Amino acid sequence: MHTAYDAFFTFAFTPKTVTTDGVHIRDGIDLKRTMVYVVLALQLCYLFGTYNIGYQHFDAIGLYPGLLDGLHLKLVYGLIKILPIFIVTHVVGLGIEFYYASRKGHGVEEGFLVTGALIPLLMPPDIPMWILAFSVAFAVIIGKEAFGGTGMNIVNIALLARVFVFFAYPTYIAGTRYGFPVLKK
Repeated sequence: MHTAYDAFFTFAFTPKTVTTDGVHIRDGIDLKRTMVYVVLALQLCYLFGTYNIGYQHFDAIGLYPGLLDGLHLKLVYGLIKILPIFIVTHVVGLGIEFYYASRKGHGVEEGFLVTGALIPLLMPPDIPMWILAFSVAFAVIIGKEAFGGTGMNIVNIALLARVFVFFAYPTYIAGTRYGFPVLKK
């Protein structure tokens, strides 16, 4: 449980040590704070992605053809589609991070903050959750933990999850299963 305590404590409070030499700014920002800023910057991408999912859905069924027509419905539909992807990504990815951190006996590394924010933006909105969970587990274990953790990986973890889905389950990505187009009523 110390791993979980340490992860939440360092997330909530700034470090006591600051830079003291060289040309660095003397503040309490650390790698975890930098990653949080990147995640905050991605919120505009989430807002547009949520809108775009709803827009594409309603455009496909012939409703609300204008950009601002039914804006609230487009946002709600996009949120309903992206929220489960976000939750599954973080539950699986952070679960693996906490497991490996407790096994190694050190704190949780902050690298999954950005990875967990990028994976839902890269995945298709209709991806089955079991495929998403499997791809996140593959990417975090093989792409990150096998190389030593944050900063030691040789590939982008979020892109590795997308590539895994693309090659392991191409029919789900292409919209066909068993070689036939999927027709929705």
